[in-house]
Amino acid sequence: MKPIKQGKNSQENELTPETLKQYEGFENITEAQATKQIDTIKRLAKILYYSYMYELEKQKAENNFNTEPL
Repeated sequence: MKPIKQGKNSQENELTPETLKQYEGFENITEAQATKQIDTIKRLAKILYYSYMYELEKQKAENNFNTEPL
């Protein structure tokens, strides 16, 4: 896969149908298909982010519970 150039802010890294078509396997998809795939990617990213944050908060709570004085 070809990497997307990393920018200074999220607007520079916004995934568009044109940038998605740069990746292997996505070269021949239509604009509508690309838009649908981008929406799916964003939903999956959000799910993974919230899952990660949940686990992080759970670990913090467990650590605080284990370190509280009796």
